[in-house]
Amino acid sequence: MTDPNDPIHLKFIIIGEANCGKTAIMRRFTEHKFYSRTPLTVTVDITKKPLTLQDQNVVLHIADTAGQERFRSVTKSYYRGSAAVLLVFDITDRTSFEQLGMWLTDVRNLTQTGTVCALVGNKFDLQLQREVEFTEALAFADDNGLHYFETSAKTGLNVEDVFLNMTWIILGRIKEGKLKVLSENGDVALIGEDGDDDEIDDPDKKIDPSKKTGQSNCNC
Repeated sequence: MTDPNDPIHLKFIIIGEANCGKTAIMRRFTEHKFYSRTPLTVTVDITKKPLTLQDQNVVLHIADTAGQERFRSVTKSYYRGSAAVLLVFDITDRTSFEQLGMWLTDVRNLTQTGTVCALVGNKFDLQLQREVEFTEALAFADDNGLHYFETSAKTGLNVEDVFLNMTWIILGRIKEGKLKVLSENGDVALIGEDGDDDEIDDPDKKIDPSKKTGQSNCNC
């Protein structure tokens, strides 16, 4: 691990359908506030959040991405080098859950082995209106090797836990020599058995959609 006085920069990316609360989650974590109305994110909005965990200074570079289809080609460039991916859906909107497979395909294609991945079911404050049961979402997460959290950006429930848990896992892998921080933009790389950076040869490679859903670059 580096000198605790020197911050470790880590890139997080938040993805998912429009209106599932990605921006609200980011603002709840970074500003400790909830805005009932927020404009739709256009392409990507990056916010820095400094943390101190057991005397280690960390700066999270959190990329809040647009959920609209027309911006996906632009936001894909932000996947590469991400230390963590938060895949968000709205528990009161089944369509946002049904689209998770599409988003997960992008994660598999565009992130490296070792990226920490979490599935986040947001809007728990509206749980009486939920269209996706906890057990169903948890089964999807388990099948795909994802950590699962249910959050409320409105009340703050579990929002901080998502980011802190992901950060702890990443710091552990850096300490073990499995991940290397590449830049102050928060990009990381997997360290191969030979000690070299294990980069993705082709970030635009496609996967066979017939493969088992559990196969993923995420090493969660």
